[in-house]
Amino acid sequence: MSKKKTSPEKASYNSETLTRSARKRLMRAVDLLISNFEAESPKEPKPILETARSKQLDKSYERLRNAASTLNHWHTAEEYLTGDGEPKPLPWTGKNSLHSLAMDAVGDKTLATRTANDLLEFDLVKKSGEQFIPNKRSAIVGKKSPLILAHATSTAIRLMETISHNVQGKKPSKYERQVAEISISDRELPQFLRFTEQQGQYFIDSINDWLATRELPLNSKESGVRVGVGAFAWSEKEAPLKKKRPSPSTRPRR
Repeated sequence: MSKKKTSPEKASYNSETLTRSARKRLMRAVDLLISNFEAESPKEPKPILETARSKQLDKSYERLRNAASTLNHWHTAEEYLTGDGEPKPLPWTGKNSLHSLAMDAVGDKTLATRTANDLLEFDLVKKSGEQFIPNKRSAIVGKKSPLILAHATSTAIRLMETISHNVQGKKPSKYERQVAEISISDRELPQFLRFTEQQGQYFIDSINDWLATRELPLNSKESGVRVGVGAFAWSEKEAPLKKKRPSPSTRPRR
């Protein structure tokens, strides 16, 4: 009897529930941020991240984080690299496969199966013959997905938490910078986006490699704190300047 071939599963979401969850969490975080700043005699500020919890949103974001960890492991673990340092093409199952890779990255059999399927569901890998290779080292989901909503909400809340922390003068301060209000030509935008992607990837990869050597093992009894760095590029079209209508005295005579 031949063994039944396993195949990737399709992820299922309740988009409406997740949307409500994200909206509730984000609005709660904004309310907390405003109340902390407006208080005349501020007590100990309420933490934005911890108070505005949402189990479903956190669970969805955890899936994206596990997928990102798996991709990074694929680019850094020696057994998954070619002699040139490139990620090896991997089969779906086996000793060195997507499943074993995910298991090494997340450390849990159930999570590993879910993560291996997520790599396909979120288009983070592509087929090469009968094997799979990663699109990028980072988890960049290039299509509409409830997971993106979880990512966007968590990113916005963490940015608010960082700004709140710094404004309150807490030490040590947290890193928060951006280049803003710089106008460039429309024709320079593609080059700007390519440049920021390249430099940003170097930055994120360096931070990630540093953190990877210090990550607490899953069974560690030592108390830990979750940390991370986010970077993004933005652009917005400037409103065209309205031409002032010349007054009668300045109009050219015919």
